Amino acid sequence: MTIRTILIMLVGKSFFIWIAVVLFIGAWVCKKFAHNGFATEGTKALEAYFFKMGFHKMSAKANVKNKASCGTLKKLGLKKDGVERSAIFNKWMQEWGDFAVFSKLASEYKK
Repeated sequence: MTIRTILIMLVGKSFFIWIAVVLFIGAWVCKKFAHNGFATEGTKALEAYFFKMGFHKMSAKANVKNKASCGTLKKLGLKKDGVERSAIFNKWMQEWGDFAVFSKLASEYKK
C-alpha cells in the first residue's frame, strides 16, 4: 500500500535490517501553467499525506539551472543536501547537467 524499501543485509553472523522510509518527489509543470503555485501546492499536499503515514524523509532533485524549482523546494523548507554531478542528460542541448538534492525530515515537518 505504501512505497517502502526494505533492504536486508547479511554480514558474517550478524543480521541487520535497514528500513528506509523515504518519499522521492518530482514535479513537471508545462510553461503554460508555470508560476501559478501548482508545484508548491502539490508538494505541500504530498508531504502532509506521507509524513502522516509515517515516512521518515522527503527527498527531491531539481536541475541546478532551474531556479524556479530550486526556489520552490527551498520555500517549502527542504534543505539543500548537495549537488549530484552529471546526473541528467539534456538531449536537446547534448550535454550533461547537475541535480541539486534537497530533503526534509519528518522531525522538520510543520503541520
